[in-house]
Amino acid sequence: MQRAQQIEPTTLSMNANVGLMLYFNRAYVESKARIDSVLALDSRYDYAHSLLGRTLAALGETDAACAALARALPDHSQLVGFISIDPAMDKLRRAPCVQEAQRRLAGS
Repeated sequence: MQRAQQIEPTTLSMNANVGLMLYFNRAYVESKARIDSVLALDSRYDYAHSLLGRTLAALGETDAACAALARALPDHSQLVGFISIDPAMDKLRRAPCVQEAQRRLAGS
């Protein structure tokens, strides 16, 4: 992955996936910084908004996490579907924004 970043340092998916790796390593502050840099390159990148929402939820930043998830939802980011099972989302699970997202994903 480091070699790929050296070759194409501005590739959105590569940088977002580094953010995801940092997230899974519970390096949430570093993950947020990486994802913020991705969104600085393309503020419409739904995958990055979904990652940002999960990272912010893990950091306990409920309002910001809800805003990021709301931004990712209309674009059908694949990661939004994991909000009901992602342990980092536990802190946010009962928030109205997550319940609304789950309703929208279910099509009701």
